[in-house]
Amino acid sequence: MRILAIASISFSVAVLSASFLPGTAAIGICAIAFFLAGLLFCFLKKLRFSVQVRLASFAAAFGFFWFCLYSSQTVEKAHALDGQTLPIAVVLTDYPRSSANTASATGILATEGLPSLGIRLYDPTYSIASAQPGQVVMLEARLRSADVRYGQPYEGDLASGITVTASGKSTPVLGETAHSLRFLPAVTRHALLQRIDRLFSGTERIFVRSLLLGEKTEFYQLPELEVAMSRSGIMHIVAVSGMHISFLVGFLWLLFGQYFKDGFGYYLYPRLE
Repeated sequence: MRILAIASISFSVAVLSASFLPGTAAIGICAIAFFLAGLLFCFLKKLRFSVQVRLASFAAAFGFFWFCLYSSQTVEKAHALDGQTLPIAVVLTDYPRSSANTASATGILATEGLPSLGIRLYDPTYSIASAQPGQVVMLEARLRSADVRYGQPYEGDLASGITVTASGKSTPVLGETAHSLRFLPAVTRHALLQRIDRLFSGTERIFVRSLLLGEKTEFYQLPELEVAMSRSGIMHIVAVSGMHISFLVGFLWLLFGQYFKDGFGYYLYPRLE
């Protein structure tokens, strides 16, 4: 457990530190420096904590290397596309969302000759409103790097794997729909939302959607509900968190605990009895 903690903490600190460095060259230098430090401690085995330092050094080197590789394959390629207006094809990975001014959807850029990047597509014509995950959308769009918003650095989309945004300049054409297990989570979530909509109405429907699936789009459009929950101190219950998972696991344990204990759980927790 200590080995895993040292490796994960070192890797995380390296990735966080790399985000503040000025460029890939500096990140690469840090990766090489930590790797050489790890090699050095391979020959200093008699020193106290040499194993821990060696592990931390190699994990940090891998963190810097991973950040550099990921950045060069995504963010830098997105910067190269920034400001261009091109005909593109996008494979949607989720159901579109509609707002007052546009319909939007996330997907993967699937245009020959362009990098395969996570993309958020904005369509002012609402032509993609009826599209499904796996469906191909073809249009002409203006591309923007997702790490800048209103002239300021923005990392919200990068955390979701979105490195490019596209504003439609022509009416999208919907193509074929590919069926893959990759889109199963989005399809399942959509089916659950539809089921909730049939079972509940009014503020109860909005609350249940937020509580179970983290769908808070309508929740924030209802100020009286948001203010009421904020004042009562229970706003946190609509955030899908670890506590929700613990409730789910506890419920499953009550239902199937005996089977779990007699089956593979015995090997995971041999001291249950």
